[in-house]
Amino acid sequence: MRGATPRWRRHLAPAAVVLAGLGLAIALVIGAAAAYSRNERKLLTEDGRLVAAILRAVPVYSRADLQAAVNLAEGVRHPAAAFRDSLRAGVGPGRRAEQRRR
Repeated sequence: MRGATPRWRRHLAPAAVVLAGLGLAIALVIGAAAAYSRNERKLLTEDGRLVAAILRAVPVYSRADLQAAVNLAEGVRHPAAAFRDSLRAGVGPGRRAEQRRR
């Protein structure tokens, strides 16, 4: 059997292809994990900003404000409308319940 290639040499090229494919797959997985992590951080930051903007836009009523609205509504003919109207003063563009108290 002179001239015949040894058995391990015949498997060298396929083994190199398998190792190269495995290395490429590992590199792609690491890249995808990094991109996913970065996108999750960006989305979390954006969601935090969105929640903060919503909380800034929502009027903040204290217990005293609500109690005053209830007391005002108790003595009128249409209490729901009176209650709604008394709270409406703190709602709207540029108006908040905190600013009303100042």
